[in-house]
Parts: sequence; structure tokens; C-alpha cells
Amino acid sequence: MSKYSNLLRGIGNKTREAFEELGWLAQEEGDALLRQQDSGYLDLTRAGENPGFTRDTPLPRYQPPRGMPASLERINAPTSRRLMDTALEGARVGAHGWYNTEPLFDEFARVLGPEQGRQRFDRYMDYVAATSPRSSVKENIKRASIPYMREAQGQTNIGLLQPNVAGPDELKFPQGYGHLAHNLHQKNIEEIGLMGGLDPISKPKVSSFAANLKGNYAPMTLDTHNRAAIFPQDVSTRFNRSTGRNEQIKPSPSKTEYGLLEDYQAELGRILGMDPAQWQSSLWTGGAVNTGVRDARNFLNLFNESIRRTADDMGLTEREAMEEFIKGGIPLSSIMGMGLLADEEELGGTV
Repeated sequence: MSKYSNLLRGIGNKTREAFEELGWLAQEEGDALLRQQDSGYLDLTRAGENPGFTRDTPLPRYQPPRGMPASLERINAPTSRRLMDTALEGARVGAHGWYNTEPLFDEFARVLGPEQGRQRFDRYMDYVAATSPRSSVKENIKRASIPYMREAQGQTNIGLLQPNVAGPDELKFPQGYGHLAHNLHQKNIEEIGLMGGLDPISKPKVSSFAANLKGNYAPMTLDTHNRAAIFPQDVSTRFNRSTGRNEQIKPSPSKTEYGLLEDYQAELGRILGMDPAQWQSSLWTGGAVNTGVRDARNFLNLFNESIRRTADDMGLTEREAMEEFIKGGIPLSSIMGMGLLADEEELGGTV
């Protein structure tokens, strides 16, 4: 990583000190906005703070035998300054609190007790990550509740099917819970059941997304959005005849790029006083023009809306809906209608 160290020295001590001060001020500004929000059932006014159950444990990464790939040689000191400016924009609107799920964890602990609550909370977040490819976060929240509920009820998650295909009804996702990336989601779901989680070497993005949502801020969820923020020149556009609109084509970080980009951005985050996950979510939101993020609301803002909708659909109070979901008695409803196909891209929504 000596190259990246040299790039950071190229920023200059005075510039570094200025960014350190700006990082603190931006997070203070974002925290003030978060404290003022009318969040819903879960109290999200302290989302900008580090959660009390944080476990900062880096995940293993693939180590390219030939060192840094040529694609990363384009990174320079101006790139670093631009990215820090972008992350500051995200922090100013509270994006550094995107991954703070402590209020939801507290609900799991209240309903199931600390030990079982921790286990079930972690498993639900695994399923959120498993269903994240090509999904919006609100779809993750809803769709992940199906394998979570099935597991809690002692049903198998092996061989689950789309709603409208031939096969045993007991293995089908319910109507309204299908997805165009079902086969990929299903492979991830089955890996969780068989291996106890998602492999960080072969699946660095989804495993990091799960870790971040569980309170581990050390890994970074690096997806197409993140790479587009670093290398906007690599984003292209093509016309989709089926939708009649232009679409952005954004490469994902390659296997040889992932760990190096994670280490590099962790250094930038440290300058701004952010943990790696906080940096990444701030960059996601601050760079929306280049990243293509459509809905930058924090995870639990979207979860609160899902609980509200579930309560309305079931004729329950929000507290009752939360408890029934955690116990595995009911799935979550969508924030808005979701059919079989989904093409929205939001935080955590692409691989």
C-alpha cells in the first residue's frame, strides 16, 4: 500500500489538517439533522453515533499475486481530495449514520433476549445481504423476511422458487416477493444455511454488507456505486429497448481491486474521522450524481416504513408487528408495490 501512502502525503499536511477539521464539522452537521428527524417506531435520532454493539473486525480479502492492478494506477492525489469532498457532502446530510442498526438490534434483544436476539438479528441481516444483488434496500428488507421467517418456523430454505413457476407450493416465495435475480439470491440464501454466512473471499460485497448491518464497521461494501464514485470516467450509457430509457453501465470492483480499494478508502476515511463503513455510505450519498443512488435514506428509515406498512396491512400496532416479525410469525410488507421484476439501484443494491 506504499503507493497509496504516497498519494496521501501528496495531499499535504495543511490540506490533511483542513480535511480533518471539515470531517468533524460535517458529521456534527449531519448529526444535528438526524436528531431532528421524525423517524417512526424505531428512534433514529442518534443514528450518527457509533452503535454500542459494534464489532470492528476486518474481513479477509483476496490478495492479488501480481500486486496492484493497472486500473488503480489512475488514482492520484486529486482523486483523493475529490473523494473526500464528496464524502463530506454525504456526511452533512447524515449518511455516515446509514448503517446504524442499533435500535433494531435492541428490539431483537427485547423480544428474544440478548443471546438469541443477537443470533436472530445477525441472521436477518445475512438474508438482507443475500437478497441485495440488483435490489433496492426496501426490497431487501421485505424479501429477506421470507427466508428469515421460514428458518424461524423450522422450514427449509433449500430450493426455494419464484412465485409463478412450476413446483411445490410450500417452496415458493409468496406472490409479490419474487425477483429477477432470484437464482443468485437463492444461492446466497442456501450458502447462509449451509455455511453459516457468506464467504468474504468469493462474495466480498454481500458479506461486507451483512457485516456492516450487524455493526461491524471495519469492512467496506464496495459495489458499482462505489467504483463509479472513484472512476466516473468508467461509467457508460446504453439504451435499453425494453424499458425505453438510457441506463448507466457501471463496472463492479474486480477481485484484484476490492481489497486495495478498501484499504485506500479506509485511509481517506481516517482523515475525516470516519470508520470505513461510515466513509463508504457517505461517499455513496454525496456522490449520487456519479453513483446513481436514487434513495439515500438510512437503512432504518426504510425499515421503519416497512414496519408501518406491515402493521397497517395486518391490523396490528407497530410494536405488535415488530414483535411478530422478530419471532418469525409474519413477513414484512413492502413500502410500495413490488412485482416480480425490480431494477432500482440504491445503497447496497448492486454487486
